[in-house]
Amino acid sequence: MIKEFIKDFPEWTRIVLPVAIIVLCLILGIIIRKYLFAVLKKFTKKTETKIDDILFSVLKRPFLLWFAILGLEISSKTLYLGEQIENIIDTTLIIIWIISLILVLGKLTIEILQLYYEKRNSSFQTTSIMQNIIKLVFFLIGLMVILNTLGYSVTPIITALGIGGLAVALALQDTLNNLFSGFYITLSQQVRVGDYIQLENGSEGWVKDIGWRNATLLLLTNNYVIIPNAKLAQNIITNYTLPDALSLIRIKYSVGYESDINNVEKVMLDTVNEILPTIPGTMTDPPPAVLFNPGAGDFALIFTLSVPVSKYADRNPIISQINKALFLKFREEKINIPFPIQTIHIKKEN
Repeated sequence: MIKEFIKDFPEWTRIVLPVAIIVLCLILGIIIRKYLFAVLKKFTKKTETKIDDILFSVLKRPFLLWFAILGLEISSKTLYLGEQIENIIDTTLIIIWIISLILVLGKLTIEILQLYYEKRNSSFQTTSIMQNIIKLVFFLIGLMVILNTLGYSVTPIITALGIGGLAVALALQDTLNNLFSGFYITLSQQVRVGDYIQLENGSEGWVKDIGWRNATLLLLTNNYVIIPNAKLAQNIITNYTLPDALSLIRIKYSVGYESDINNVEKVMLDTVNEILPTIPGTMTDPPPAVLFNPGAGDFALIFTLSVPVSKYADRNPIISQINKALFLKFREEKINIPFPIQTIHIKKEN
């Protein structure tokens, strides 16, 4: 139809017209993106939901690409390229459009899931395994759509993939075990990115990422520990971030048997209550407590001090400052801190 309309045009217009159409479509796309999105952005600010904000943010990037595809499609109809070449151009443009649409849908799905988990106070948005699985699903969907567009039957391919997938699963048992373990850990939300955890071997640190094969733990020494997902799923883990970041640290102190236990308890409690507001990361609710527990030891009376902290990972500098304050106060109050001693009684036979 377009060729019949321009067949009487001068020869030079057949070269200029396709370029003009492409440029016109790009200019039109820029204008629409600038003004339409500006108007819609003002509208979305009035709504409470963030889904419309995500939608416009995701659609803004490929908007010009889609107008460029439209320009190329229209301009190709003005050229006398032959039916075979036109079909190749049409198919190529359709494939590019499908790929861009699949990327947009994948990004949109991830963003909406991130929003959902943010409302649940979760760290899903920084877990790479879930994002990679979503991208893989959309990639496979896009691949099947493209193959169908090219005229290939998808059913035999799916059948072949099912048979080949069984062989691959047998050959990659360890890899798949780690993959599904990471998937389970992420969905269960018992260990999340950003949580401070301790493993049964004593290693502790922040969970930086849970990937398709392993999880990464950042230690206090600023080193990484790489843990296979299957090992992490089987581990006994202490999560100091759940149910919330508030934790109680317990510090034991030993005094001599000649000490007045009531006085020791009062001195410890008064000292801690005095310095606690000056130590960052400590809390006064619940208040600190001193317990005569475990009590009488081999060579000393043992007290346990419980102090609430906002983050368990910050406990070391807090314990250091409390230890210094109590040590100086014990010296001032003449409270003896005994050395480890052992008394041996030798019984003589007559």
